[in-house]
Amino acid sequence: MQKLKFSTGIVRKAWVLRVGGYVDAANAPMLRKRLWETLCIECPAILLDLSGVEGMDSAGVAVLAEFHAQLRLKSRVLGLVGQSPPVRRLLEVLQAIDVVCDCYSTLDEGIRRTQKLRPQATSG
Repeated sequence: MQKLKFSTGIVRKAWVLRVGGYVDAANAPMLRKRLWETLCIECPAILLDLSGVEGMDSAGVAVLAEFHAQLRLKSRVLGLVGQSPPVRRLLEVLQAIDVVCDCYSTLDEGIRRTQKLRPQATSG
């Protein structure tokens, strides 16, 4: 199992979680744990910077979809920024880009666009 690398911080009122490594079924629970830790943070947007991700399998995509649903219940926004080419290809193949969450080319774009968004809470 490859260990994932994480760094976090607030950038212009958006919580940014940077992920590095290869996300697969073996370590997707680590990603899930780190994402769920952000649920208690009072921030309108969570931006997940995937520029350091070397690859991701469907287990990683499932974690992203589940986390996106949790944020929507809390009327919060999830955005993916800086997807590495392998992650971008996987999301395109799975046609999950708009299903999982909004995607942005750069962190600046993600911050600018998510600060304007306010998602509707969904009923369970």
